[in-house]
Amino acid sequence: YCRYSREVSQSPWNEAHGDLQDSVQTLILRTLGPLFGASETKFIGSGREDVDVRMLGGGRPFLLEIVDAKRLPVAPHFNPGA
Repeated sequence: YCRYSREVSQSPWNEAHGDLQDSVQTLILRTLGPLFGASETKFIGSGREDVDVRMLGGGRPFLLEIVDAKRLPVAPHFNPGA
């Protein structure tokens, strides 16, 4: 992922660390979990970032674990037989 805003952290923060509402982790899980109909999703980031820095360039790799997916969304242009 690339993170262009200094207002979004990599992982969720609690009230003790400040008043950040969204994180890269929550935004990705909130979107992809329901898309796959998953019972659970897990975000594993590669390394840590300070909250006030941006992630530019080629981005930071991450792993998304989708547990018990009920459906597999496929992009319209994807053709596995080609």
